[in-house]
Amino acid sequence: TEDSADNGAGWLEVGPNNRAVNMRDVHSEAVRTPITQIFGGALQSTLTVPGATSDGTPRRSNREPFQWLALDVSSDSVSTIGDALDELVAPESIEGYMTVQGQPATATKQMVLERVPPVLVLHLKRFVFCADEGVKKVHKFIEYPAELALAPAWLARSSGTARYRNVRFRLTGVIYHHGSHASGGHYTCDIQRSGGEWLQFDDVDIESLESVDAVLKE
Repeated sequence: TEDSADNGAGWLEVGPNNRAVNMRDVHSEAVRTPITQIFGGALQSTLTVPGATSDGTPRRSNREPFQWLALDVSSDSVSTIGDALDELVAPESIEGYMTVQGQPATATKQMVLERVPPVLVLHLKRFVFCADEGVKKVHKFIEYPAELALAPAWLARSSGTARYRNVRFRLTGVIYHHGSHASGGHYTCDIQRSGGEWLQFDDVDIESLESVDAVLKE
């Protein structure tokens, strides 16, 4: 049911198990452009607080637009793009919430993909802050496939995401940062041409790669 979505009040949407979810668009005034039509998607960020409301709607969700997905790869459990996407959608426990009865409650926050763009850009967060070392780079190898299929666990549980369950993204480009510091370094990229040939660009030097396998090893 709509509830003045234009003024930011949001609306109720039926979620899993026929439970009502309070929905709200973030940056709903965003202008539609050729860039957003190609690269623009949306995350659904849901906060669940047990016993936080008396009207039976303990879940509140925001739709947050994105033009790339920033993936944390610092965890020891992350060695592939799939692992990083699993981390992105993993539920997060948050302390400090209260029920309507005034009792402490642990909230759960989770982000999932609600709208997927035609071209999906993934940004691996290679730089992390450590209290004892400051900003450092995560140098480990992250495996990524030539084709990426979307796992059901990465998608919002709504009828609108059903069309994405057979979607496969084909790798067409990779940008690399060479160096150990966030303040400097060197960038190269591998790009697939329309005919299928892969080229590596390093400043003015352009090299032809044998196949996508050469890209996947970097």
